[in-house]
Amino acid sequence: MKSSVFSKICSVLLSILTVFFACVLVLRIFLFGIEIRGSSMDHTLYNSQIVVVHRTKEVAKGDIVIIEPPERMDNYFTGDLIVKRIVATQGDSFYVENNVFYLKEAGASDYAVVKEPYVSSATPDISPVTLQDGEIYCLGDNRNVSKDSSEVGPFSVSDVKGVVLPSLLEESILKTILLILL
Repeated sequence: MKSSVFSKICSVLLSILTVFFACVLVLRIFLFGIEIRGSSMDHTLYNSQIVVVHRTKEVAKGDIVIIEPPERMDNYFTGDLIVKRIVATQGDSFYVENNVFYLKEAGASDYAVVKEPYVSSATPDISPVTLQDGEIYCLGDNRNVSKDSSEVGPFSVSDVKGVVLPSLLEESILKTILLILL
């Protein structure tokens, strides 16, 4: 009788552990965690903040992305990965003048002013740029300190490792556990 109860408990525990590790495996395929380093995304993301990232190359304007800079930029960026916001995608044309961002989306005939409430510092003037197929233009939200497309040019969508998910959890032990698991 005792061995039967023990056997059932072991079986249930084994089932729970199997499901847990299967979930972790599935999550690791689609998600990863990363700690933000630096202040280029202040006041949106902060140094030492932990974020969860969806592994995807399907990106859109406004997405905050994790990018692995190509080799041509090795001497420019100090870390393996960088975090920036996409402000324009393939086919878009834009420029910045007097701290105002003007965007002509692919197929549009006129430029429109883009409101950027997330930007924490002035945006330097940028001469007109038109993005080619597969290109994205990424800027930090703290433009005074950000090393980004304004200095190195467009990135390729193939450089994107994923899109930062909106923070569902405030900084907590749960988020730390997610970083360890993912």
